[in-house]
Amino acid sequence: MQSPHAETARRTSLLLIAGALVACSASAPPEPEVGGARGRVEKPVAAPSSQIYTYRDAGLEARFFATPEVEKRKGMISDGLFLEATRVVASDDHHAHVLTRMELQGADEYDCDRAIEGIVERTLSDLGCLPIQNVGMTVSTIPARDVTFNCEPVPMRGAMRIICDTRGLEDGKVSAYSLLGAYDANRWSPSEAKAFFDGVKLPR
Repeated sequence: MQSPHAETARRTSLLLIAGALVACSASAPPEPEVGGARGRVEKPVAAPSSQIYTYRDAGLEARFFATPEVEKRKGMISDGLFLEATRVVASDDHHAHVLTRMELQGADEYDCDRAIEGIVERTLSDLGCLPIQNVGMTVSTIPARDVTFNCEPVPMRGAMRIICDTRGLEDGKVSAYSLLGAYDANRWSPSEAKAFFDGVKLPR
């Protein structure tokens, strides 16, 4: 049976993609890619209690507590705009860590504040969660937002970090990243979620 956090991770990643589409005024969701996802997962030789699984993909790097599942979707979302989204999730019966990467091509302008706000609001609303803290920040000078939340009726606590990277806008490229840590309410670990967030390395 799939753990509730694995299902939450799946729903959340799809909502994040939908949130990005709303921010871009898109009209249709991207389709799943046939033939599997790109990127690779590396596991070091270590004792089971200390194993760390590293995911690498085109300059992006993230570390997970368990072997992550990878899913990729891509497609045209409106005339001239192409979206490629990759979801990487590790979960067990008590918590889940999720990395969602959204790459938009064909953009001539992009409102990061609007995109970040739309992703946060739609995700929390559709999951039945309420924000506890919502703080603007930067990650290596790139605009970002850290949000902690509480969910009902499923007793869950968590945090997410949304990053909007427009460094490639001159070439029509925008990248957004969502990092999510969701936990049983009685196992909520802000320090663990922060370590997951801070351990992610963005492409240069």
